[in-house]
Amino acid sequence: TLCAMASANNLKVKLGTNCLEKEKGGALVKFWDWPTERQRRWLLSLGVDFVANEGGQWTPERPPPPPAGIPAGASTGYGLVYVITVRNPLDRVLSHYRHERTAGKLKGTSFATFVLGADFVHWRDSFYVRLLGGCGWKPTCSDTDTKAAVRALDYFSAVLISDDSASYTAGAKVLLGRKLGWPTAQDPSQFQSRGTHVESRAAQELAAYPRAYAQLVELNR
Repeated sequence: TLCAMASANNLKVKLGTNCLEKEKGGALVKFWDWPTERQRRWLLSLGVDFVANEGGQWTPERPPPPPAGIPAGASTGYGLVYVITVRNPLDRVLSHYRHERTAGKLKGTSFATFVLGADFVHWRDSFYVRLLGGCGWKPTCSDTDTKAAVRALDYFSAVLISDDSASYTAGAKVLLGRKLGWPTAQDPSQFQSRGTHVESRAAQELAAYPRAYAQLVELNR
């Protein structure tokens, strides 16, 4: 979504790859772990204005320090601005489930079964803590990992919340307009080119399965 919005604002992007940059073997280039100056040189070498990270784990022990004279948490040095989009973690699980089902990986598996099953633990709990706190593929995430994830959020110049199109649109207009100078910040949903194009509400999806919903809440406390 942000990649398409960047394109709509006349930024140079690789829209065909959803703004993702990958190594020859297919792994994401972990540019976010590099010092800021290295990121700047790399971005210039690509000939684009905007790159994205979709699911690549943040390394809290090595966040790129802002340049001298730039306060921590205001990482706008060298013309770089960092933006992250988050949402209700329960709805994030449902969205991921639908994405994987569309890809053919969960045929015949209901969402309730997905939540209650032991095979999908890394897809159904603590997504943002795993992404930002460094616990990745560990069986469980600790309080230390949660605190690391919270600290990591301070690094971003803008944090967008996509729980619904109205709040996402309002946040995009204000924050992206201020931080990035994007004049075109319409309803982000019109830019969604992947996924199911369906509002993902875990509470509604599991209304008839209270045990599964209670399990999902417990997993994402």
